Amino acid sequence: MPEISPQPDQPPRGQWHLEKSVSITHLFSTIAAIATLVVLGSKFDTRVTLLEQQVAAQHAVDSRQDKEVDDFKRMVREDYRAIDDKLQRLIERAKP
Repeated sequence: MPEISPQPDQPPRGQWHLEKSVSITHLFSTIAAIATLVVLGSKFDTRVTLLEQQVAAQHAVDSRQDKEVDDFKRMVREDYRAIDDKLQRLIERAKP
């Protein structure tokens, strides 16, 4: 059986061939892909900035709530001490 030789403008099978021409559609699709990446990158940046602001605001709320809880604990302790003092005085009065 005779061997089929490749055409002169086609590479032999099993070897790489790089075409040296660039099609307009490939160029447009590459530009569109790059533009899409730029737009997505800028949207990602704005989303990250928004999240950073939300985290800072949440931190401020958390700090305020922690301070309020600490103040409430302090007030409850003071009330318990006052109640304890009053009970001690009542016990001392009740002793014969």
